[in-house]
Amino acid sequence: MINFFLVLLLLLSTASAALAAPSAARGPQESWKQARARNLPDSQTQARGPSAFDSSKDLSLINFASVYDLKNNEDLMTIFNYVKDTRFITNPSSPISQRRLSWLYPDDGCFVRAELMTNFIIEKRMPPTSKIFVFGDLAVRTKNAPGNMVRWWYHVAPIYRVGKMVYVLDPAIETRRPLTILEWRKRVSEESDVRNFALCEQHTFEPEDNCQKPKRMSMEFLTDYQREFQSYEWERVVRLGRDPYKEL
Repeated sequence: MINFFLVLLLLLSTASAALAAPSAARGPQESWKQARARNLPDSQTQARGPSAFDSSKDLSLINFASVYDLKNNEDLMTIFNYVKDTRFITNPSSPISQRRLSWLYPDDGCFVRAELMTNFIIEKRMPPTSKIFVFGDLAVRTKNAPGNMVRWWYHVAPIYRVGKMVYVLDPAIETRRPLTILEWRKRVSEESDVRNFALCEQHTFEPEDNCQKPKRMSMEFLTDYQREFQSYEWERVVRLGRDPYKEL
């Protein structure tokens, strides 16, 4: 009987781990290819259709015509402020029970934030987003990390168009406004010339997901995942000598 329950626990743990997205974080001396190999063993990179990673190409080769055109900057700012400022997450384990998404912990968790933004936009009946992935030796300057720098091997965020201009909704990088796609590229390119981008369907969650026909994650899973990053966010703000009650 004991062995049965041990096996069952192992199976449940394995299933849970399989659902988790690979960390986006990259070490200071680690290349993006090394970080990918560390986070995605060969057993986890089996094809599930054309993945976000496999679909990546130079930014100049991407056709953004399929991205929803909001027509005006006022609607773009309304959506941006909604996903940035609204306290969506009830977190019983946090001293502040209603929390925003974990913008002040930029080190990791972009995949959860991007998917929750997408879902909140859908629930509010706002126009559908697309997702933009970027791969490479990514580095961003930020006041929200020790050393004022975070490094990733991939990053993802929702995007819209206003006419021919493509905008990225990414408050973890810029809290004041959406960034144009070229501004976003420059901001993630502090240490190298980043060139690999993939335009994917709005529910593509992580690099190995099918870029055009992904399986949608449950809100329960996403919310639990986000609570983990909110705990890291709290610890980060305290570590930086700032007041989490004022900032979170």
